[in-house]
Amino acid sequence: MDREKLTHDLIVEQIRHKLAREYKEIKLNPSGDPDLILANHGLTLGMVEV
Repeated sequence: MDREKLTHDLIVEQIRHKLAREYKEIKLNPSGDPDLILANHGLTLGMVEV
């Protein structure tokens, strides 16, 4: 279980790092779905589930 969580967190962090140039606000949602919320200027533009 720890290995799955570690792999999941690593993938989420890599995606967050790559999308940081395109989106000004990237919110991590550790408690559930989706994993990342992508926004610009207060508008939610996308949600990412790993």
